[in-house]
Amino acid sequence: DVETWLKELRAARRNGYAVDEGHFRKGITAIAAPVFNADGIADRAISITTVSAQLDAATRKRLAKQVQAAAAEVSKALR
Repeated sequence: DVETWLKELRAARRNGYAVDEGHFRKGITAIAAPVFNADGIADRAISITTVSAQLDAATRKRLAKQVQAAAAEVSKALR
């Protein structure tokens, strides 16, 4: 529903990354961070996908930081 989607979008903006837990396929989690072009517009993203059962809270946080760092590095290269 729209309200749930908007809530998730606000969380992604606040956190700097988005998490999809089982929406596309049950048991699969994806973590994505935006890549910004030279104009500062997020027009692409970097993501990883893993089996949800292998993803505890600490690993999820660590991977999210790594995805954000990779996206920031690509964004920097595009400036």
